[in-house]
Amino acid sequence: MVWLYTAVTRADLTGEGAWNTEETLDLATAVRAATAGSAYANFAEADRGSVTPGKAADLVVLSRDLFEPGDPLAILDTRVVATIVDGEIVYRAEP
Repeated sequence: MVWLYTAVTRADLTGEGAWNTEETLDLATAVRAATAGSAYANFAEADRGSVTPGKAADLVVLSRDLFEPGDPLAILDTRVVATIVDGEIVYRAEP
């Protein structure tokens, strides 16, 4: 989650010292860059990068809704609850 937090805030991990703030991204753009953008960069956009019929079901389930309003520092507390690769659960966090 550090990369996502940094893209949105350009601040250090305490929320201080933001630099190049004109380069921040809104959350939706940052998520799109990490998903569809990464698939595109890997020449895999035809079968990865979005939750779309016919594409591989590769995704993560997070501990909170990142789009809920609140302090951006909360992004750093977000944990992966499950990882799904090609439709199969390959990781599930301990309760």
